[in-house]
Amino acid sequence: MTTASPSILDSTLADDLDDCSTEVTPPVEPSYAHPFAGEPLAACVAESSPSGSDSLVGGGMAVFGALTLFWSLLLLLKPEGSHLAGGLVMGAFGGLLLMGGLYVLFHKTFGARWGIAVFAEGIEIIRRNSSQTLLWNEINKVLTLEFFPHRDAGMVLVVRVEPSKGREIKFDTNFGGDPEKVIHYLTTCCDYVVRNPSGYTKRNQ
Repeated sequence: MTTASPSILDSTLADDLDDCSTEVTPPVEPSYAHPFAGEPLAACVAESSPSGSDSLVGGGMAVFGALTLFWSLLLLLKPEGSHLAGGLVMGAFGGLLLMGGLYVLFHKTFGARWGIAVFAEGIEIIRRNSSQTLLWNEINKVLTLEFFPHRDAGMVLVVRVEPSKGREIKFDTNFGGDPEKVIHYLTTCCDYVVRNPSGYTKRNQ
């Protein structure tokens, strides 16, 4: 029987031990840096409180709806059965008015807040649980529309940003922060800007 020399066995065993002791380096995950650096040049955020026109319209609807509900209740309590149908119709109408008024008054308070920040490279849309960045060349179109809520109110400028992918972003000068400055950067840095198309206003709509 032929036996291997001790020197060969020792070298083979040492090689096996070296192979077992080699640590496997885990793959390194790629890091994605935020495309925008530094402080934003301008920013605006959706207001959580109703505007003056919202308070006026929503409050009027809520009060009128409550009065209509009260009047329908009086009709339903009358002993004559002939008022039953009219009371039910008025009650449904008053309930819709009341709910619509409360929605106008409080939809901004309980709605999802979001905002826009402008950087030198583009804009960032910041929502409660997520954010989206758009480079200037990723914005297809910016539309600015003049809007008058009612006859005695001042003009509100509504802005619609249409990206190349995803849903459009719409905000107006009633936002908190500095919406006028955000609009200035959008209309200056984007290639395709449409201002007040077809003379759109609330008065001539």
